[in-house]
Amino acid sequence: MLRTTTMSALILVSCPLLLAHPAAGQRDVTDGGPSSLVPQCPAETFEDFALGANATSLVPGVTITAEPGSCGGPGSVLPIIVAPSGGTISGTRALGLQTGCPDFSPDYLRLVLDEPQSEVRFVVGVEIGSAGLDLEIRAYDSGGGLISNQTIMSAGGTRALVVVTDFLDDIRRIEIEQPLGFFETLDDLEFGADVTPPLVDISSPGFDACICGDTLVSIGGSVDDPDGDYGCDTLFYRPVNADADDPWVELSTACGAFTGTLHTWDTTGVPHGRYYLRVAGSNGCGLVSSDTTVVFVDRQFGSKGISAPTAGETICGTIDVDGGVGDHCGIALWTLDYAPAGTTAFTTIASGTSGVSCTIAEWNTTKVPDGDYTLRLSAEDNCGHSDPPTLVAVTIDNSGFCDCGPDINGDGVVDFVDLLLVLANWTL
Repeated sequence: MLRTTTMSALILVSCPLLLAHPAAGQRDVTDGGPSSLVPQCPAETFEDFALGANATSLVPGVTITAEPGSCGGPGSVLPIIVAPSGGTISGTRALGLQTGCPDFSPDYLRLVLDEPQSEVRFVVGVEIGSAGLDLEIRAYDSGGGLISNQTIMSAGGTRALVVVTDFLDDIRRIEIEQPLGFFETLDDLEFGADVTPPLVDISSPGFDACICGDTLVSIGGSVDDPDGDYGCDTLFYRPVNADADDPWVELSTACGAFTGTLHTWDTTGVPHGRYYLRVAGSNGCGLVSSDTTVVFVDRQFGSKGISAPTAGETICGTIDVDGGVGDHCGIALWTLDYAPAGTTAFTTIASGTSGVSCTIAEWNTTKVPDGDYTLRLSAEDNCGHSDPPTLVAVTIDNSGFCDCGPDINGDGVVDFVDLLLVLANWTL
């Protein structure tokens, strides 16, 4: 009984991209420009081996033989490095078979993998002039059981990409055979592929962190691929309120696994508001993962205001000064004070170093002579931004009952004295 597997063949149209990485602990950073975010799993192209070399043990992790040995038994025909008459897609060399008896090899190529695999890829071809010939691709598991058997039509000089997969991750042997002996080459061999994406983590700045104006922001975190070859990562940003189809702005690219400052972002000229920051990284097999955080670029003061008392209002006793002070990046200092109308001799009522809402402070107006006053609220945020002070003109009149509540004298206690003040101002 055969396992459920997939095997496909198609014409190869591109070559794997081989990456060179810096030593561990170094970051090769480039600003802007195209990024290398989609490398491919490096394939064995056989270009580094000498022509005619015995390929039995050249590739780590796999033993390659010719079976069954047409000229005297096993080992009499060897897999060797050849320069195919039909050329190759990647370079000029590939894996072929020695000439057999008398002038071609009826043997088939066998690959025995040291470790079970979930996927194996390679390119195969037959000799030029050998049109319409079938190639048989057989895959076996660790126990010798047949996983799959597929026939691929391959015209002479054509190169076909073959992908063998097994959902049980137990491909241990592959055999490639052209029954008439016209098999020519195997090239671009890939196995042991990394099937897990890299690890990408942004540790700083924290979510919704404040960035004050023109700042060089360090993007801290880690990028790695514990079970594979880590490639490169790129820093992007985009306004949070951007349209879904708006592009991300690419800032910089760096290569190599690393923990620490992954990138830096110069916010000079970046408008006020919230932004996504994203680091996207890839490994040697083209698997990509990313991490995203949100930051707030602060270029202006948040908000402040006085809602009560209102301009021109007459007040008395102890009142609540209502309103609020707030800023995303925090308040360095707010101050509520007053001065006689037309003067700058302000006296502080209350102050604070954090945002406040609803009731800003209580003001006991009985300690202030009756008259016209300017109530002022000023504030500065933690980035040094401020707005012009909020000014409210009021009149204080504590000479009589002015419907300021039961605490007529504003001493904070409702008692017999308040009643006497009410009665003293009662008229029939």
